[in-house]
Amino acid sequence: MFCPHELKQWRIEAGLSQLKLGHMLGIAPDSVRRYEDGRRTPDADTAMRIDALIAGRPTLACGPNGEDPLLMRLMEVECPAYG
Repeated sequence: MFCPHELKQWRIEAGLSQLKLGHMLGIAPDSVRRYEDGRRTPDADTAMRIDALIAGRPTLACGPNGEDPLLMRLMEVECPAYG
């Protein structure tokens, strides 16, 4: 279940800006801000990706070694603005 406060708290603890998190999720930083403020609710796909990042657990089909391919890709994304 999506919780705006949890998203913001996790993002801050992870040392991520709204820009970086938006890039990792494939959404605009404004969307991240609106999710955190509770003014907007993410669609099911985005909510699942957010949940996977926050929980650090697979939420989709696992790869051959038990890893979540989407989560692995999200964690490897580099934001061009921050390297």
